[in-house]
Amino acid sequence: MVELDVRGPVATITLADEARRNVLSRETLAALHATLDTVDADPGVRVVVLTNRGRVFCAGADLAAGASGGDSSPGAGLADLLGRVRSSRTIFVGRIA
Repeated sequence: MVELDVRGPVATITLADEARRNVLSRETLAALHATLDTVDADPGVRVVVLTNRGRVFCAGADLAAGASGGDSSPGAGLADLLGRVRSSRTIFVGRIA
């Protein structure tokens, strides 16, 4: 669902859940946090490129999980993730494939 490829100073994070249109489910958000932990632990990484597989970059928050009682607020996990991106020492670039 999330792939990481580090080549020198560039880390590429790929949203790879094509069947679900790269929706930001609880599992995907957890995987993104874990991936950022890996990136943050590598002092050689200077740039993170966020990209996608499939026709859709990202469908957004998983509203189905919120409707079924899974998440009280589908956007809460996303807000935490964006906070990490904002406070990161690395530069983030979005590449919509």
